[in-house]
Amino acid sequence: MGATLQEMKLELARGLSPLELARRHPWLALLGSAVGGFAAAATLVPSREQQALDRLRRMHEAMHPGPKAAAPENGKKPETKRSTIAGLLAQQLIGLIRPIVVSLLRAALTPRPNPSGQPAQSAPEPSAASDSGVTPPR
Repeated sequence: MGATLQEMKLELARGLSPLELARRHPWLALLGSAVGGFAAAATLVPSREQQALDRLRRMHEAMHPGPKAAAPENGKKPETKRSTIAGLLAQQLIGLIRPIVVSLLRAALTPRPNPSGQPAQSAPEPSAASDSGVTPPR
């Protein structure tokens, strides 16, 4: 394991690509990605205790509203929520996807003009005899 780590250090110092390093040492790449994922989750996701404290703070503010804060001079609302990086990324992603979804829905719901210029032919209306299952006499 120590020799592999030394070899990895030398390869990284030479500028080896991470893909090639993962191809040569898959277990260490897996271990590194697992540790990195755990570290990212630990820093970005609030703990249960912090979530409970935030929930209690919001309930306390709802039950005991303080005096209304004066509006800021620039006319924007003051930001009271703390945003996490994941929350900001999700907001930006939704903001990017929203126009695409709206245009797709609009295109799907808008009737298309007939390219031949003739009115669209509707299906013939069923007669009362065919609805009842009785064939008319000849």
